[in-house]
Amino acid sequence: MIRIPRPVILAIATKRVRLGVGTYTFSGAEAYSYFELHQFAYDGTKFEVKSSRRVAGAELLPGWVIGNGGITNAISDGDDLLVGMVGGSKDAKVSGSGLMRWRFLEGEWKPVAYTPVPCCEKSYEPSLVRDRDGSLLFLARRDGNDILIWRSQDGGTTWTKIIHVGGVVSRAPIVLNRAVDGTPYVAANLYQVFLGSLDKIFPRLKPGGPYSLGGGTRNAVYLWPLNNERNGLGIPLKVRDCLEEWGPPSSGSAWMVDHPIAAPLRLADGRWHNVLVTRIRDFAESIYAAPPTERTGTYLDEVVSRGEPVPVWNF
Repeated sequence: MIRIPRPVILAIATKRVRLGVGTYTFSGAEAYSYFELHQFAYDGTKFEVKSSRRVAGAELLPGWVIGNGGITNAISDGDDLLVGMVGGSKDAKVSGSGLMRWRFLEGEWKPVAYTPVPCCEKSYEPSLVRDRDGSLLFLARRDGNDILIWRSQDGGTTWTKIIHVGGVVSRAPIVLNRAVDGTPYVAANLYQVFLGSLDKIFPRLKPGGPYSLGGGTRNAVYLWPLNNERNGLGIPLKVRDCLEEWGPPSSGSAWMVDHPIAAPLRLADGRWHNVLVTRIRDFAESIYAAPPTERTGTYLDEVVSRGEPVPVWNF
């Protein structure tokens, strides 16, 4: 455990398919992508799949091309749902992360609006949480090593950057989560300098050329709770350091513990729990098609907070 200080359901899945076989996937002229929209219903005793359909990114919302979904679940906003997405207007050359509003219309959930978050151009994998005071907090992954968080106090119409901490995280998935007591926290890979053979971890940009570095290691995942003033970060807390726990993988490469996505869940004991999910594998599995290690898999940790529970849903 990691301790930190103080009706109808919509599921969205982004699918990317590449024809042919290669080390790297999801790119090139043979790639295409679409969204799968699944409408579920649950009345307390019976779970049903009401419908499933595929939608192209250019057809999801008129006037917009939606390229990807957020990395965290949608949250309620009255009778609507809010979720981070990646998109741009059809006549724009640059896309970025923003907020999409969904509404239950004619028996199914439909997107009704998309609002780009300022200064989030060329970002992706956004995450969204609601703070204790009702404001929205937004974070998106960028090609850098900084933590940037925006806040909206008017339901996502306007945004203000409230936190910018430079050079602390790896160039890897970064997620804004919320503990059971409402404490927002960032989960990400710690920026680290690798002290081993780079040839087994980072591919060269071209034969004989420089390595693609940029703080891309994923050996360790940490949490950074937001301070009470919401203008900075608290003391970082270690979730897992794979090198410290297990040493290097047998391939001589490095570990990847990443995608630290959490959710407050009410489990069978009737209590709320914050469950943090990470993926762990050998770096060589991703880059060089190495076989899975005995440690490869999905890991669950519980993040325990000190305050009273703040339920995510109120029915």
